[in-house]
Amino acid sequence: MNNIVLSTRNIDDFISDIANEVIKKMEAWKQDVPKKTNSQEHQLLTIDQAAYLLCLTKSTLYTKHSKGEIPGVSKQGKRLWFRKDILLEWLQSGKVYSVPELESQALGKVFKANRK
Repeated sequence: MNNIVLSTRNIDDFISDIANEVIKKMEAWKQDVPKKTNSQEHQLLTIDQAAYLLCLTKSTLYTKHSKGEIPGVSKQGKRLWFRKDILLEWLQSGKVYSVPELESQALGKVFKANRK
């Protein structure tokens, strides 16, 4: 059996080679990841899916909606639909939008839409 002896120089080269390979693999992986499409960005979630995403119970989610604490919600008949992109943005920001803030944002969007 042959014993391999590594010097400090060999170890440094070895670590450098491994780091370069990892970087190459990460860059290749980034290129393989599909880009978001419009349909994914504006994906609507049911109450069950939104509760799972937010780690809340359905009743807590209904309560937060009735208090105006959850952004990105639209009501169709008796059903609530949640925009996934807005919920994720809301989670990342850590901000709870108040009802007046939401109304202000909505008015701003309406005015922008009317200007076009």
